[in-house]
Amino acid sequence: MNDINTLKSNITDKTTLLLKGALGAIPYIGSLLSEITNIIPNQRIDRIVAYIQKLSEKLDAIEIDIVNICENADSPYLILIEDSFIQASRVITSDRREYIASLIVNGLTDDETNIERHRYLLRLLSELNDEEIIWLRFYLKPYFGGDEEFRKRHENVLTLARHYINAPVEQQNLASLQDSYKVHLERLGLLKKRIKVDSKTRIPIFDRMTGEPEGTVYITHLGKMLLKEIGFIDKDDE
Repeated sequence: MNDINTLKSNITDKTTLLLKGALGAIPYIGSLLSEITNIIPNQRIDRIVAYIQKLSEKLDAIEIDIVNICENADSPYLILIEDSFIQASRVITSDRREYIASLIVNGLTDDETNIERHRYLLRLLSELNDEEIIWLRFYLKPYFGGDEEFRKRHENVLTLARHYINAPVEQQNLASLQDSYKVHLERLGLLKKRIKVDSKTRIPIFDRMTGEPEGTVYITHLGKMLLKEIGFIDKDDE
């Protein structure tokens, strides 16, 4: 029991220190964190602490009356922040914390009537892994020579694997995963395929290897919106 009390005390000390920034000015935030830490396993608390630090840094850098917009416990802005704490407790990469913090800051600087939109995008983000986000960003400029710097930086993810006869099992596994990522992104409405049809029969053309209809995959407006809100899109591409 003493070990548990010591752990909780250390958690309180960490969060109290970090909450001295912009986030600490929000009413109810202390009690909100207390409620959340009671339902989240102790080993995940450090993830929330790291996320609080990232979010506080972003809030410190903008001009926003954070106290006013989170003036009561039922504030939609405060509910958005609460959602982000829950999601941040499940992530382990700094990139993902960056995405969540960017989305929340954009929500806090938006009109209150748009908060549900940001909550929806946050839920969408939770359904994607980091590699799927990179593939989504790839389809912003999928043409030959598009965004070479981005492709080189994420070459380990974006190197396309191919299904072919007698391919090594590792290659087949990777190809299957990449195909699954694209299907998942399509199912969520973030990507869409423009089906290729025979010019004479007007019947879709199917790939002989996969049995799937051929076509051109492109990013949807929703996909671009998500990339923008998580800070993974250039202004020129909006």
